[in-house]
Amino acid sequence: MIKLMKKEIQMKKVDILDTKLGMNYHDYILLETISDWYAYKTLAFDDLSMAHCKVMNSSVPNDRWDHFNISGIGACAFTTAVMKANINGGNPILDSIKGLDETTDYKRDLIERGERVVVNSNGGFFWLLPHHEIVNEECWDGDSNRDHLVCIRDNTVLLNLENDPELEQHSIDYMSERDENYSYILDMRGWSYGAMKHHFTEFKDNGGESLYVYTTAMDVPQVDMYLKLAVDCGIMKAIIELNAGTSTELTRVMDRYVDVIQLTILGSNNDEL
Repeated sequence: MIKLMKKEIQMKKVDILDTKLGMNYHDYILLETISDWYAYKTLAFDDLSMAHCKVMNSSVPNDRWDHFNISGIGACAFTTAVMKANINGGNPILDSIKGLDETTDYKRDLIERGERVVVNSNGGFFWLLPHHEIVNEECWDGDSNRDHLVCIRDNTVLLNLENDPELEQHSIDYMSERDENYSYILDMRGWSYGAMKHHFTEFKDNGGESLYVYTTAMDVPQVDMYLKLAVDCGIMKAIIELNAGTSTELTRVMDRYVDVIQLTILGSNNDEL
């Protein structure tokens, strides 16, 4: 299901030389302000959420979750929680959320006292001391290394939007019957607005005609966002399949677009509403 997409994240990626030990640290994210911290926290919890989805959608029992090869800037909290649960018991899902919350809040405390914090791709961090020298600095690209989460095919018709890191089987079944070259964008909330606009435009240029979204639509502002983006990119059709009913707020959004884009709203059993 889909939720609000993250805002544009502007942070710096740095390489650091430890002049005391003669060691180099590459590709760390630099956190200097509370805005940096907030962007990092959003990124970390998105990463943790993807780890949760991976294990919860699998058939692997929770006593074997330590067999998953899971790493990442936020997912590391899950790996740690699983190891602790194997020793002391506990719920790795809940404990990983608590653990990540605690470590991110500690980074905020460091920033508030004037420290500059650097975080690596597996969540490890430290704060810069006088013997740490930044030798390279560039804008951090939050959309890098995410090619596996998007597929825009040639001669495509439908574009599926999905917040989970994997396609839902229901969506696959629906689209396969109507478009053998269907396209998709996964982990919607993990993309920047600019990247989403690029993918929508590529879909349109490749012959794409319509969005397809299988959703609870509980997050009405998200529905508004992707319908507006579709119109801006020249995608003038959208199929929204609701699996949890509708609402007054959702109806208001749909009414705003009914004369702008060809909307098809489906309920249970693919009945048109």
